[in-house]
Amino acid sequence: MLTYNHFYVKAPYYKKAINGKFDKETAKKEYNEILKSISLDMNQIEFQKQVGRMEVLGELLIREK
Repeated sequence: MLTYNHFYVKAPYYKKAINGKFDKETAKKEYNEILKSISLDMNQIEFQKQVGRMEVLGELLIREK
């Protein structure tokens, strides 16, 4: 279930990128906000979701360099 949550949150970001609606500046801002929000106080599901979001944003930002 944790892996599902990690990958499920990625799909909308990939869909946006495929449709040409990926905004690099917005993605950088969201990436940094997520990075600041990650905490050991989170439950496992929320942690997996946040790490999944951060991972996909990082992948897409690196691709856009």
